[in-house]
Amino acid sequence: MKKHLLKSKFFWLAIAVALVPAVVFGINTINEGFKVDSETAREIDATSVGGPCKYVTNDSVTNDYFVPTKTATEWNSFIANPPTGVVITGCIGSVITYSGPTDDIPRAIAYDGTNMWVANNDATNSITKISSSGAMTGYTLNGWGNNRYPTDIAFDGTNLWTANENSDTVTKVATNGSLVAEYNIGLEPFAITYGGGYMWTANTFDESVFRVTLTGTPMLIDLAGYKPNALAHDGTYLWVATSNSPAIVKISNLGSVLATYPLVTAPTDIVNAGSYLWMTYGSGHGHVTRMTKSTGTTTNFTIILNDYWANALAYDNTDIWTTAQSFAAGHGLIRVTSTGTATEYIDPAFSSSPVDIAFDNSTSMWTVNTDGSVSKMVVKYPGGGGAGLE
Repeated sequence: MKKHLLKSKFFWLAIAVALVPAVVFGINTINEGFKVDSETAREIDATSVGGPCKYVTNDSVTNDYFVPTKTATEWNSFIANPPTGVVITGCIGSVITYSGPTDDIPRAIAYDGTNMWVANNDATNSITKISSSGAMTGYTLNGWGNNRYPTDIAFDGTNLWTANENSDTVTKVATNGSLVAEYNIGLEPFAITYGGGYMWTANTFDESVFRVTLTGTPMLIDLAGYKPNALAHDGTYLWVATSNSPAIVKISNLGSVLATYPLVTAPTDIVNAGSYLWMTYGSGHGHVTRMTKSTGTTTNFTIILNDYWANALAYDNTDIWTTAQSFAAGHGLIRVTSTGTATEYIDPAFSSSPVDIAFDNSTSMWTVNTDGSVSKMVVKYPGGGGAGLE
């Protein structure tokens, strides 16, 4: 009788197991595979088994998805054929480089809320639009003749503006690439930014800054003795980096010079980041400087562990990022936290040295590179992160 009972138990157990709904891609055990629970997201680094690192978002409300045995073959199959409701993107630090009809003298990059735009420092005053998928469209802005040589580009919330050092002008361009207007602005406007309802230009040659209304009316702000070369606006004040007499100059939206903070070395770029300004110094300098805006107090941080140069800057609303170039070790980006901790992301996917950098207000930093290519690096995950790292 006991034998029959035992057989009966195994029979019903087998039936019960058979009736359990199968979970796609394997049994529901995290120790046996790369697993993403329903309604979660996580970074899965499969490089130890020869597969790529990916960030997986599972929008399903019922299914846990995973690769049952941590192998590159199964992981790559999962990536190539994700189930319904699963979105797979690159991990932080992953890079895609796009080549296309950018000019071979790219100088600056800016974001308009949808696309990236590159200013090309050439005689035809050309700019290039880059979509989120890397598609490039070039525009030649020669409606007022050639020889503009734009050096910087910025977005005012509606239109793009270029600073044209060779023609002493700024050009306003619609986001469909059509010319809107051109205005004469001092001598050799080198940098341009938007803030406080105005465009601002750094005119290095004549030691001045211009505040420009969105209809093109300029106002001169004399910085006699200081040659401005980089700008940042925090919504309340304009901050100006100067080259010949190294300093940071604070200017109100009314155009008044409020303070001048001397520096030891002239910055090549500055960026606003909350309570701080950050600055880099270019060739031969492996450090960045953090300045407290309320006091002008500065702190230096060594961030380059190899022989990289820190150049252009951008802020991702949490950390700053600087372009890094090295003739010996490659190219990439460096993340710097608010306390100065640095992490290098050097990747051969950067086909040449990054020239300028911009954040897309979502997940990625974009760089324009010396060979005319554009690179996109993931620096954040949607929603601020995932469920963890496997």
